[in-house]
Amino acid sequence: MKFSIELPPKDPLWRLKIYSSIIEKLGFSAIWTSEHYYNRSSAVSCVAIGQVTSRIQICVGILNPYMVHPALIAQIAATLSEMYPGRISIGVGAGDKLTLENLGIQQREPLKKVEETVNILKKLLSGKRLNEFIRLDFRSWGKIPIYIAAQGQNMLKLAARIADGVLINFTGLENTQKAVATVRDCLNASNKAADQFSTEVTVMVSVSEDRSKAIKTIMPYTAILALGIGESHLEQFGLDSRRIEKLKYFTKTGNWQEVQNIVPEDLVNALSISGTPIEVYSRLMELLRMPIDGVVFGGPLGPNPRKALAHLWDIVSRHMS
Repeated sequence: MKFSIELPPKDPLWRLKIYSSIIEKLGFSAIWTSEHYYNRSSAVSCVAIGQVTSRIQICVGILNPYMVHPALIAQIAATLSEMYPGRISIGVGAGDKLTLENLGIQQREPLKKVEETVNILKKLLSGKRLNEFIRLDFRSWGKIPIYIAAQGQNMLKLAARIADGVLINFTGLENTQKAVATVRDCLNASNKAADQFSTEVTVMVSVSEDRSKAIKTIMPYTAILALGIGESHLEQFGLDSRRIEKLKYFTKTGNWQEVQNIVPEDLVNALSISGTPIEVYSRLMELLRMPIDGVVFGGPLGPNPRKALAHLWDIVSRHMS
């Protein structure tokens, strides 16, 4: 079982380096970045992570073909592999609809786009030309695993069919269990060996001895995820159309104080694993009953990330002992 940490590059790079060093020393398997135009570059952040680590896997993503051409994604991955051989993975997906809207980009044919992207990556990273003109004039150092971030049934099936791994967004135990089952069924149908594919769940986490602070810290992250899933999901938690529009506006403008005033705690509990260390341990054990290969702890981690990392490693250690 792999336990990894997602570090959104929202903090200064010097702080990202401190967190990365701590994560490796604690014993986590990998560090994932995330790509949002309002944060620091995920690719540059991976360079910084590699400067202060020597063992841990460095995973760049999640990149999408609407904002970054697949040839440039291949270029990024291959360049990073030259700096940190054997330690680089790449994650691709259809992108966050809300973020794409902010940039005036329409998310057309996401399934087709992601499939094309993975196929282009495989070709370019193996040293082949895409066509007469598109190629890389240098080779990647070793194999670079390609993950697909997936949530819908068709994207999950695509990941199982063409990728090296899948990152499933945790959207509650029941939904996640169904997603894992879809991936497993597709792998079995294609006779893909278990060691050829990694099924991992990305779960937003906020852990603190102060439960109220843990919940408040993760509310903006919950809003972004919930709006990406769809408004019907929000209506299940008592948010009418007027409040949903307000939540969308405040999320898009980055007014997190107002977001915290709107997001109900039930929504936080449904889309994340948050609270005290005991609560997080209890809910994580439910997730680990599923046939998965790894968990990526994402989101804010907690109101104090350094303390949260210590809490999370203690929780992981209890599971492994």
